[in-house]
Amino acid sequence: MDEILMNIGLVHKSMGAYQESEAIFKNVVNDSKARHELDKIQCVGEASDIARKIRESHYRIDQVAELYLAIHESARDNWNEILIFETLKEYLKLNKDHGLAWIWYGRALRGLFHWRKAEKAFKKALEYCQEEIQGAIFVELGINSCRGEAASVEADKWYALACKVKGKDEGFFWKNRGQNFLFLGRLDEANECFEKVYDCHWGSFEDDEILYFQGLVFRAKKDFIRARSYFKESLEDNPENSKSKKALNGLEGIEECIDIVKGF
Repeated sequence: MDEILMNIGLVHKSMGAYQESEAIFKNVVNDSKARHELDKIQCVGEASDIARKIRESHYRIDQVAELYLAIHESARDNWNEILIFETLKEYLKLNKDHGLAWIWYGRALRGLFHWRKAEKAFKKALEYCQEEIQGAIFVELGINSCRGEAASVEADKWYALACKVKGKDEGFFWKNRGQNFLFLGRLDEANECFEKVYDCHWGSFEDDEILYFQGLVFRAKKDFIRARSYFKESLEDNPENSKSKKALNGLEGIEECIDIVKGF
């Protein structure tokens, strides 16, 4: 029942019916997610009061814009998509050419499951952001194309565009494209992308994550020996990588089962 109520509450939240969603979340007992959603919603009233006072005041436009942006930045630190949406919706009426604000607005819309509106926001960001930021926006469009799923065919179109943008984030773009291929089951293409990451001067502190994904590729290909070597190398690079630990332990269990079957 709690899970059903949570989903109903999230639907109301995405529609902007905050009072209704608040009432529903209050009926979800002993659930940290519901409490977290309540905390987000309870900030909205305060932000709305501030916004109303600003609109009714005689502040200069630039002062109003700065205040909206300050509210948004406070929300961003604790990631409250409702507050970010409500503040940037007003801010962008006054500063339509602020590319970074369009990115955060798109992320907030995506968090509220408004996929099409989020896509429009990210495309607005492309109009106003500098070229070196465009790769990151293409990634946002790729994530948005997945509509909450792990991967999508359409997303690769955006990830491919991101990978054409040269610079310090190129490794990040190849990683995202590789993950998308991995979850689509296009394993050889996924591994090619992960290999590209190493050519992009990706920081060594992230190598364990790429090694983990390569382990997943070879596990899916049922090449358990190579998969194990990648998971082990990932743990050598970062002994705290819990995903690699879990994957390695699970792999050993699979191999034990195979050995038992071979014994019959």
